[in-house]
Amino acid sequence: MHLCKTDTPRSGAEPTGTLLPCDLPLPEPGSFVDGVLYLHSDDQAVRDEMIDTHRECSDYVAISHGENDLLPTGWLLFCNNRAALFRAMTHWDDYPWRAKYVIDAAITLALIEERDQMMAAGNWCTEDETLFQKRKQHAGYWALEGIPRSLSRSNFAPAYANSLTRAISDPTLDPAQVKNLFLEDLALDHGDIPGLDFTALPHAVADAERRLSDMLDVAEKVAADLCVKIPRAASARTALRDWLLQYLPLWEAARIATTYGACLPSQTNAQSVLEWTGRWRRLVRSLESGSVSLDEFCRIRDAWEVLDKMPDGRTH
Repeated sequence: MHLCKTDTPRSGAEPTGTLLPCDLPLPEPGSFVDGVLYLHSDDQAVRDEMIDTHRECSDYVAISHGENDLLPTGWLLFCNNRAALFRAMTHWDDYPWRAKYVIDAAITLALIEERDQMMAAGNWCTEDETLFQKRKQHAGYWALEGIPRSLSRSNFAPAYANSLTRAISDPTLDPAQVKNLFLEDLALDHGDIPGLDFTALPHAVADAERRLSDMLDVAEKVAADLCVKIPRAASARTALRDWLLQYLPLWEAARIATTYGACLPSQTNAQSVLEWTGRWRRLVRSLESGSVSLDEFCRIRDAWEVLDKMPDGRTH
């Protein structure tokens, strides 16, 4: 897997001078890593086309359209698992998020006052002292440190609630385990972070079983046309959608190439294929609207064919 360096760190972004998640490298555009498809475009229209292309085979998308602490501008991350997408967009495994157990002084003081009162009344024994020491060790909660300014403690409110009750109240837990529990409870909705949208993609077909049947039909066509195999786990909805995330763009490009006599791009990663498909969609729309004549369409197609055969051929 190749990593793509992001923009240089913004000056003054953090008082301590530490890197933000958006300053860390991302996989190259077009990479499919741990269930997440990474795409990039500075063009809003192209990003909209990418979303339309993946709407039926992806449940979630993170779209960075302005400066924020998590993702550089222009990136789109598609995924079928909410926690996996959060893990990718926050650089959860690379950024120094830290889980730390914090002793609550108010709780500790209340325990001490209770013990003093019982001891003064002569109602204290060895078993009481043992229980007191154990309760004092648990007189606190787990907190997440190193949160960038785009997020706040309120985004992790469910995790803090769990820390104060049953789920992650034990101070002897492994901090790495607790850190992942915070990720599972991350509450992030559309519009929470300026410049970054996290969106659950609506599907044209609401019924899950019917949608799975439709996806299987599409997958069979994709597999036949591209001479690839559908994974054995394709009966599982998420596995099938992850497979389609990787192959659907190439299949759509192959259909365009067959219909209009186009030459497929020499690079076949998802980013290159989507850029190629978007370019062809715009040309076809121009032909259909009459703003481009058939002769001009053929001339452009022939010129693009020469460029598309080049190893790094790109047009705009």
